[in-house]
Amino acid sequence: MTRKKNKKVEQIRIDFSLKREVFFIVIGAIAGAITFVIPKTIFETEMGLPYYLSWIVFGVLLVYIPHHQL
Repeated sequence: MTRKKNKKVEQIRIDFSLKREVFFIVIGAIAGAITFVIPKTIFETEMGLPYYLSWIVFGVLLVYIPHHQL
């Protein structure tokens, strides 16, 4: 009986892939960001709030300024 029990334990395998886990975490983070930011941007733009200005400032600070300092 113990031999049969040991054989079953040897057949159990854990299929873990770090690449797959990281892939699903990144996809989930991107999907979450999109589902949060797009409706918020649309809502605040329709309300007349300058939410889009923060994206313009973000783009200028991270994209435009570093290239001109070279």
